[in-house]
Amino acid sequence: MPAYLGVKKAELIRSINDALELLETHSIGPECQQRIDKLRKVNPATGSSPLGAIAAATDDAALAEAVSTSGATWIFSRLYKVLEFHAAQNTGGNAAAIVRHLDKWDARDCIMTMEYNRVDEESDVWLSFQKLKNASMGDPASQSRVQKIFDELMMQGEETVAIKVVNLVASLAGAKTDMQQWENVFLELDLRERHVARQFIDAMAAPAVQKPRPKAESPFSRYGIAVDDLNGRMNGQDPELQLLSDRVDQALKPFMATHEVQMVGLGIISDDLKNNPCAGVMFMSTARAAQAVANALPDQLIIDGKGRIIPPKTRRQPPKPGIKP
Repeated sequence: MPAYLGVKKAELIRSINDALELLETHSIGPECQQRIDKLRKVNPATGSSPLGAIAAATDDAALAEAVSTSGATWIFSRLYKVLEFHAAQNTGGNAAAIVRHLDKWDARDCIMTMEYNRVDEESDVWLSFQKLKNASMGDPASQSRVQKIFDELMMQGEETVAIKVVNLVASLAGAKTDMQQWENVFLELDLRERHVARQFIDAMAAPAVQKPRPKAESPFSRYGIAVDDLNGRMNGQDPELQLLSDRVDQALKPFMATHEVQMVGLGIISDDLKNNPCAGVMFMSTARAAQAVANALPDQLIIDGKGRIIPPKTRRQPPKPGIKP
């Protein structure tokens, strides 16, 4: 069965449908619903819907193409914070598991454009209202957080914004408003005031609403080949370094079509730069793609971000550190 970033197609489809059901059950607004409806709408030219194309994919590359063109990752990425809120609250008793399954295939890591659109607006209204219902200035911790934000705004010369927004949010915090009233109030604010309002609401929100969720495990990790004096060799356009980079790039090419490579270049390999600094030819990929690099370059030491060696499955000779194209 085809798989996407290590997730089998059936599990992938189930995770999409479960997430869409969660977003529809707790709808943030009509614009979001229209985006969801488009995933199910059949294109007369192809006779299939975006979700249907995912179901019809017969190999890994076709599945990757169907996922990337469906629009599903756009929705999940744009609603990252909404989904994070549901996961932290475990809405319906299963939201944490739903979001965890999305993260197994990086569903919320789509490249985003910078415009502020209607889905963003609906998300801000809905999410800020959920937190506003539990917001309070009644405890010293909340008061301290609010005061810190207020002071920073005053130092930045934004006295008018600070006073207007903090008074507005404080007057509506708790069970003092409904969704429609809050939407009317929020949309009257300009973009800067909306940002400040969200800051104050976060500062006032109850700990239960703010509690962090354990970081999800991404299908991608950092890998590479350590190179001594990387900066010096980069500046000198070292031909051996270029050849090594080309070899890594060539080994990764078969995994580009299946979206298993995020980047290839020269840079930091180590996840812990302070305690274990390491730089060289670096790439972000799935474990399967990294193994292919190790297999293709058995004369090199391929390591992950924690410094662990990825041994080739078939060695012609023991790998040696450093550059040896």
